[in-house]
Amino acid sequence: MDTLDSSFATGLVECISISNILYGITFAQFYVYTQNWERDPKWLKCLAIFVILLETAYTACIQRTQYFYSLLAIDDRSVLANIDWSISVVVFISGIAEFIIQGFYVYRMWIFSRNVPLLIGTVSFNHRSQRWLM
Repeated sequence: MDTLDSSFATGLVECISISNILYGITFAQFYVYTQNWERDPKWLKCLAIFVILLETAYTACIQRTQYFYSLLAIDDRSVLANIDWSISVVVFISGIAEFIIQGFYVYRMWIFSRNVPLLIGTVSFNHRSQRWLM
């Protein structure tokens, strides 16, 4: 294994390890939330379950990507030129999760700001402009 292969595999394993740690934290938060969700509306409970299912699918696809690139295709450099299907699924899942989570965040800001549209618009615009700059 030469330098490119070893650095790619090492970087991939490190990133996936961090992703798994963050998934564990997310799942722990979900578990704590389920212990105290008696007073929350049913739609919020369903939203939390749907988001944790999305995050679980995301983590499974990331694990599959790591397995594919660092074990199955380690000797074949031509694989690096093509995108595996699991990466496409990861992008799709993360887009859906981001839309739901940020939509809920805007909803909560709307409630806490007592329906002040200027505040919601300012924060939403600020967040989008920061993403465009990166």
